[in-house]
Amino acid sequence: MTIAIEGARSGADLLAHAVHRHRRLSIAGLQERLFTMAFKRMVYAQIWEDPVVDLEALAVKSTSRIVTIASGGCNVMNYLVAKPERIYAVDLNAAHVALLRLKLVAATHLPGHMAFAQFFANAKDHRNVTLFDDYLRAYLDAPTAKYWNG
Repeated sequence: MTIAIEGARSGADLLAHAVHRHRRLSIAGLQERLFTMAFKRMVYAQIWEDPVVDLEALAVKSTSRIVTIASGGCNVMNYLVAKPERIYAVDLNAAHVALLRLKLVAATHLPGHMAFAQFFANAKDHRNVTLFDDYLRAYLDAPTAKYWNG
């Protein structure tokens, strides 16, 4: 099984194209631009897919190829249970792509479930720097390492 993760080509441009519908100096146009400024690093959907229902409805099997939004990585991680041939994870937001890549590396290289839960559930915990340095940093691809080291 392979997971292909596509980064943002130009996240700000794509987000602006998706959101900006009104003239720049109109009230609606100003609101759209405030929205894109506020969410240019993180964009969250206002819906939530149920990956269990998705897997059942799509009848995912070992020869399946799935295209999904990277988002926070939760759906991609859930789809792995069905062991599809390939998952294409795409996103307008480079932060979402970096988070998914970090989660995939963490699931493979952190020393157990508790370390994974600690790392992602308690983001401000000072021990996470040690977990990152000792278990994850060496396994990150260049764009993801650049993101998280920044």
